[in-house]
Amino acid sequence: MRATLTSKCQFTLPAQIRDRLGLGPGDQLDLRLNDQGWIEMRPVRDATGSIWDLRGCLGSPPERTLTPEEMDRAITEGAAGAPLHPDEPGE
Repeated sequence: MRATLTSKCQFTLPAQIRDRLGLGPGDQLDLRLNDQGWIEMRPVRDATGSIWDLRGCLGSPPERTLTPEEMDRAITEGAAGAPLHPDEPGE
């Protein structure tokens, strides 16, 4: 996506991005320049928002739940610094 700067060095955030982030007039953005020279932009969310604003932030639920034995094993392995999955490197 591209945007063009006006004579006042302003641009319009495309509607697709505004809609996806739930942005509207008066909302603030946090801007950062990363090491690769890209601008990273994040909405500023105040602490007075609703709990419903967090909906979906964790992604989809897992396909299955862990058994108590699997949870115990994961806790034990995590405490020992072992990888939780065979293909993950340990610490």
